[in-house]
Amino acid sequence: MKYKAVSKKTYIFGIELVAIVICLISFVLPKSHYSYEGSELESPSGIFMDSMMDVTEPGFYIDNSVAESGAEGVVVTPATNLRFGSYNVTLKYLASNTGNSYSCVSDWNTMPVTLGRTKDGLDRNDNTGKPMVITLNSALNVGGYQVQYNFSGDGYLYVYGLEIQETNWWKVYLLLVVICLSLIVNVCTAITESNDNRLKGDAVLVVLLTFFASLPLFDPYLMWGHDLGFHLGRIEALAESFRNGQIPSRVSSYWLDGKGYAASIFYGDLFLVIPALLRLLGSSVQFAYKIYIFLINLATACVSLFCFRRVFGMWNFGKNSTDGITEGKVSGRSQLAAIVATVIFVLSPYRLVCLYTRAAVGEYTAIVFYPLVFWGLMRLYEGANAESSDEKAKVGFLPGVAGLIGRTLPLILGVTGITNCHVLSGVILALFIIGFALINFRKTFTKRVLGEYGFTAVTVLLINLWYIVPFVQVMLDGIGAMGLRQNGRFRSNGTYLWQMLSLFPRTGISLSSEEIIGVARTEEMVVTIGAGVIVLGAYALMRAYALLSIEMIGNTDENRSKNKRIGIADKLFVVSLITLLMASPYFPWDGIKRISSVTNSIVTNIQFPFRFLSVAVLCIALLTGLMIELWPENIGSFKAIFSMAIVMMCIVSASYYYTNRGTTDDYTIIADDFNDDTIMGAEYLPSGTAVDYDSNYNETSSDTAVVNGWRREKGKIYVNVSNPSSDIAEISVPFIYYRGYRAKDVVTNGAVEVVKNNDGFANLRVGGGYNGEVCVFYKEPLLWRISEIISIIGFVGLMCFWRRFNAR
Repeated sequence: MKYKAVSKKTYIFGIELVAIVICLISFVLPKSHYSYEGSELESPSGIFMDSMMDVTEPGFYIDNSVAESGAEGVVVTPATNLRFGSYNVTLKYLASNTGNSYSCVSDWNTMPVTLGRTKDGLDRNDNTGKPMVITLNSALNVGGYQVQYNFSGDGYLYVYGLEIQETNWWKVYLLLVVICLSLIVNVCTAITESNDNRLKGDAVLVVLLTFFASLPLFDPYLMWGHDLGFHLGRIEALAESFRNGQIPSRVSSYWLDGKGYAASIFYGDLFLVIPALLRLLGSSVQFAYKIYIFLINLATACVSLFCFRRVFGMWNFGKNSTDGITEGKVSGRSQLAAIVATVIFVLSPYRLVCLYTRAAVGEYTAIVFYPLVFWGLMRLYEGANAESSDEKAKVGFLPGVAGLIGRTLPLILGVTGITNCHVLSGVILALFIIGFALINFRKTFTKRVLGEYGFTAVTVLLINLWYIVPFVQVMLDGIGAMGLRQNGRFRSNGTYLWQMLSLFPRTGISLSSEEIIGVARTEEMVVTIGAGVIVLGAYALMRAYALLSIEMIGNTDENRSKNKRIGIADKLFVVSLITLLMASPYFPWDGIKRISSVTNSIVTNIQFPFRFLSVAVLCIALLTGLMIELWPENIGSFKAIFSMAIVMMCIVSASYYYTNRGTTDDYTIIADDFNDDTIMGAEYLPSGTAVDYDSNYNETSSDTAVVNGWRREKGKIYVNVSNPSSDIAEISVPFIYYRGYRAKDVVTNGAVEVVKNNDGFANLRVGGGYNGEVCVFYKEPLLWRISEIISIIGFVGLMCFWRRFNAR
């Protein structure tokens, strides 16, 4: 009998299947659990007690009468041998201040045991006995694992037990690794079997760019950026909302120690679902955030290369493609142009500063979609002439709509992506699109282009209704209790020319000319365009010396194509200079702010002029590609040198930035939950919220009713209240009031009225003689649910029509 040879793909698939099955089987294995009482702990100087305050379990008591200040190992847990895996370690203790610490040790003191666990601070816990939970994730067996308590010398420390519980995170992590490796192997196999050398080159380029742009992520520590605390809090808040069943997240109880904050309504969380899901699976917030940045770098490289190649192909005056857009066959020059443009865009100093110095999550996520928006705009303007009525009749209505979607889809997706991650980038985007339309006004004010603009606007509104409706409604309720601290100083926040035209960026803090010069000059962040300054200078010289000039003689396709591309390059050069000027303090922002309240609001909300560098970077990347395409034949030998010089300058500039950023002390390690629930500028607090909202209003209270007790549970507040009077009584609960808060009686499910009090918090209104327990919770209004359904239907319909367009 002859046996058919098994193919390589079958072997690979079999190995992948077996690996995944093994990972899934691991979930049914019993989880290890270790628990130690206070009597099993060791203490060289502590006093053993049967109980303390509300804690009825025995343990060791330490104060300055039995231990010196800074004493280490005043209480030590038993040594435990743990197999490889992930664990939650529960520290059971009371502490009257935050000066105490703990240290984790083992027989070998490996990095997972000690990193972030050496004299790490213990939370203050002086009356409730609420335990502190830390994690341990180790790929190796850990022998002799112990927790040692260190005494600060102030107050007291009471330790009464330890619990170690194995978790499923290591199983989830292993499964994710196997799935990712399987995808990588399959993609690599498909690429190696392909005869398309361009596809192979693209894959290598994207991998190298993503890896290089992500180098700081491979550090075991986490670079601490300006806004990192707030954005890590957004991830934690989103994960908590999901745990509490609030999907999508609107007002999370994570913020302000349970008082709630509407960050999700104003700051789109759509893309942060990825790290939030990792948190739900058991990942640390640090690991989840690093994965997010890596994926952003990957997406930026893929999207920019994809879009730039099509833009340069479109400018080549090739034959019409099946979608009616002049995206000609990409030449060798266009391929090189797209590659260099992608490198200069992905490794632009401004984008790296947003990633690692500013930690501007919304902004660096929005940058992913900038090339998509530009490609979408070019498709609108470079599209084929409108079909005649006879042709339309032959095509039909639905295929015609599908074709329209196909032409506008990149712009729709690009605008949608930016809208859902950064409103301020959306404002800058709107200004850019308006400028683009005015520059090309002759084509803009045509029936076809205006019609496609209108279709794009309506479609974007439709599929983003789920985000826009809550945003507008809550904004109209009155937002901005704390005011905008940047008001009146926008221009002074501009970036000086010597900074933005420098080759090398520098980490620092965002200061302005109104600060003390001695401080500003030593600590100010230097935001640059890096190799872009060489591009702008080279283009200006080439145009000045007529190395790039409009062909006045002849009307051949080649001359028309060249002249058109030079015209586009001139526009990109001018827009680059304008956006650089807008990012500087030399642009008349103060005068624009004073035109009207609308211009003042727009300018003030942008906050920092250097945000316009995102547009400048895009234009410079495109200009670089066009310069490569248009490089004169008589000096063609220098084209490769120029291209290589730009790429090397990008690499050197990024390397310098990594070195500069990596030698600062702005590093941290967040191995466990992130507990910083501060809200930075408090821009999204309702108007009328008390100034001392953060420090007070932490309890339920009433002037007329009797509060018998209250508790928080899964984002809800339960209040046991009785109203002895015959009048309506109001009870203040520690929820900052937003549209959507409701209450009901726990037993009868009867609705209880919730109103906003004079301090901006939620008040319950119960009738006379009421006696019972009320549950206060957040539930988004019906209109918001309807808008979500409309957005889902709109997006699904859009994709279905697009599929119809592709099939045609």
